[in-house]
Formats: sequence, structure tokens, C-alpha cells
Amino acid sequence: NVRVRSKSAFGVYSSHSATQTHTVIGKTEKPSNVSGFASSISNFGIFFTWTKITDLDLSAYEIRYGDLDDSWEDSIIIDRIKSNGLQVDLLPASDYKYQIKAIDTSGNYSELATSIIVSIARPTAPTFTGVITATSIQLNWTASTGLFEIAEYEIRYGNTFSSATVEATIKGTSYNRRIDWSGARKFWVVAKDVAGNFGFESFFDLAIQEPSQVNNLSVEVIDNNVLLRWQAPTSGSLPIDHYKVYKGAVFADANLVGQVSATFSALFEIISGTYTYWVKPYDTAGNAGTETAVIAIVSEPPDFVILDDQILTPSSGTGINIFIDGEDIYFGVLATQSWEGHFIANGWTSAQDQIDDLMPYYLQPTLDVAYWYKVIDQGAIVEASLIKVAFVKTDISGDQDIKTFIAYSDDGITWTETEASQVYAQNFQYIRVKLALGTLTGESGALMGVLGITHP
Repeated sequence: NVRVRSKSAFGVYSSHSATQTHTVIGKTEKPSNVSGFASSISNFGIFFTWTKITDLDLSAYEIRYGDLDDSWEDSIIIDRIKSNGLQVDLLPASDYKYQIKAIDTSGNYSELATSIIVSIARPTAPTFTGVITATSIQLNWTASTGLFEIAEYEIRYGNTFSSATVEATIKGTSYNRRIDWSGARKFWVVAKDVAGNFGFESFFDLAIQEPSQVNNLSVEVIDNNVLLRWQAPTSGSLPIDHYKVYKGAVFADANLVGQVSATFSALFEIISGTYTYWVKPYDTAGNAGTETAVIAIVSEPPDFVILDDQILTPSSGTGINIFIDGEDIYFGVLATQSWEGHFIANGWTSAQDQIDDLMPYYLQPTLDVAYWYKVIDQGAIVEASLIKVAFVKTDISGDQDIKTFIAYSDDGITWTETEASQVYAQNFQYIRVKLALGTLTGESGALMGVLGITHP
């Protein structure tokens, strides 16, 4: 609305003229549609270019992106720029629709959006192989290729890729690890680019064969000396680490009497009789082969002197998590706590309180280890002798494995200890016998049940 009045030299105003009305329509013509819209993908991003429009009142270009069926209105705004080129960040692997329109100084958009489809592909699957080298597996694969730079490779193992356990993440194309399992294991490798996209995975199946039984097991008996000889197993994926020698009529009840790395073992019997010995190979991963038996007839030992032969009464030794009842030792018993004390110590007044405390079974908590040991002083240095330990065990709950440890020392401070029921020792005065159940420090093992041991 416009009106006019005059002003004299003396500052006097006239009346206003009649009001006139004028409508300003501005520039209503929309800017030109954008042409030449194109993209190029580099190792670290996507670069867009387009042809400049010739409209004099151009203000900027607006770029949007979305799914393939998204309209201009549904798409997400990336940027508004005045130039005719734009670098955008990396995106997860998929198909995207990018659109562009021009905007003039009056805020008008181009009539139609110009669009292109950009496909972000996953890295390719590498060629995956593996080979056993001594005690390890060497995994090798070819380099993957992708639209973006490959950042790293992920190694997994499991039956399916989605549920597999991540083993390692490395930037190279090879991986070495020690074999510490038996049976079949499926390894996976997959590339991951700098945008975080996982490629197509490849797998390699590796089957670790347990060692076979020893070959040509033989026995030579001279008086009461028993010499076992054998040859290494002819099959198995890994080298043999050691052999365990057992003695007993049936293997299930046999006692461990030695462990050697060589293919022979010398034993010494103090009582004549017919003995069955078993040799069982173990590879570097701890996988056991099948045991092999041999029978030896041992004569009465000549020129043999028993230095000491004694019954180790349970009450004369020391133990942890055991209960001694006369000549019996019960392993895996928390003897310091009664049922009443168990409830009072935990603040329970009923069995339901214990269940609510996530201990639904009466046997919880389970003890980790129980052992009994006895130190024997021979009174003087013994130059050389065979030390043997024998006991009878009764499984009260489950099938428990009792471990026998024999240690000897010349001063009672520094000990040489071996897991065996007999050892050949030199220059010692003290003997320590230990019977253990469960998981000792630095070892792995199963949960304990209850075991009773009675000396012969």
C-alpha cells in the first residue's frame, strides 16, 4: 500500500494522497533441472559431480539420499552447496538412490529431481587354505577386493559363520596358532573394509586326527626289572609329546606308573607276579591315542633290600577339604562347615532362601580341590632307591580320578616332584607322598564328587 504527501520549506505537511495498492509477484519461475549428475567411488568415499545450470539467480544445489523407492520428500538431506561437486562419507554395503535439485534466490526448487543409483558392494571372498606345521596350523588366504580399502581380516571358528567364535583380527593374509584341540574345526576368514562392511566369507575345514596306538610294544624282564619298548604311532596329525605307562589288569582301573618322552620305560617291581602294563601316547595338543597292553612275568627280586616299608596312616598326614575316619580319607568334604553353619553363614533360614540365592542344589558351592600329603624322613641320605605308593580307592559319587604325586628332597625344602605311583630317586632323605583330587593350581579339571581312599 502506497500514499504520498508533500512538505514545504517551513516543514508543513500536506494531506496524504489516496492509497494505491500494488502486488509484488517476484520471480516465480523455478530453476532448471540439474543434468550430468554422476558419481565415482574411491577407496575412502563417494564423489558426486553435475553440470552447472545457467540460471542467473541460482542460490545452491541440494543433495539427498535414501532407499531406491524413496521420493524426494522422503529422502535425507546430505548438504546444500554452491559448487558442482561433493565428497560424501562411506556407507554400509547396499543400494542407494541419490537425488539433486537446484534452488534459486527466491527459494524455488527445480521442478524435477535428478537421481542416480549408487551400489556399495561387499568385499569379495578370499581363497582360504591351511596347512599343519609341526604343532601349529598355518592359515593363508588371498587378498579381498572391494569398492573401499580393506581395513582388516577377521578369523573365526565354528560350524556356521554367524555363530562362530572370533579367533583374531589382523591386517595381513596369514595367521598361525598352536593346535590345542582334537577332532574337526571349521575356520572362517572375512574381509572388513574401512566403511565397516564385512565381505563374503570363506571357510577351511581342519580335522585333527588323534594318534594311533604305539607299535610293536614289547617287554623284557630281568629278575624284577621290567623294560618296556615300543615304536611311535604311525598315524596322527600332530607330533607325539609323551607316553604314559599304566599298570593294571584292565585299563579302566590301571594306575599311572610313569610318563616318558622316549619310546621305552624301565620299571622295578618288588613283588613277583604277572603284571599287565599299558602304554598310551599323547600328542602335543594333549590328544590321547589308544592304549596298548603287554603282559610281563616278574620273578622274585634277587639281591634286593627293602629300605623302608610302612603304612601311611591318614591321621599322620595333612590335607585340605578332606575328612579322616580311622584308616579312611574322604576327599571333597568341607569338614569345617556343618549344615547348620552353612545356613547361618549365608543368612538363610530355609532351603528356599538358598534357592533364591542362585544355589538350587544342595551340592553348591562345589570345591575346587582336595588333597592329602605326608612327609617321611628317612633319617639319612639314600643314594638311590625306587619309591612306590599304593592305595585302594572307592568312588562314592561319580568316577573320580585320583592323582598320585611322589616328591623327594635332600633338605626338605627343595623338592623334585613327579605325578606317578613309583619313581626312581637318588640322593634324598625326605619323601613326600600326595594324593589329590580336582583341579590343582595351574591345571584344568572336572568338578569333584566324593571319593574315599583306604590304604592297603
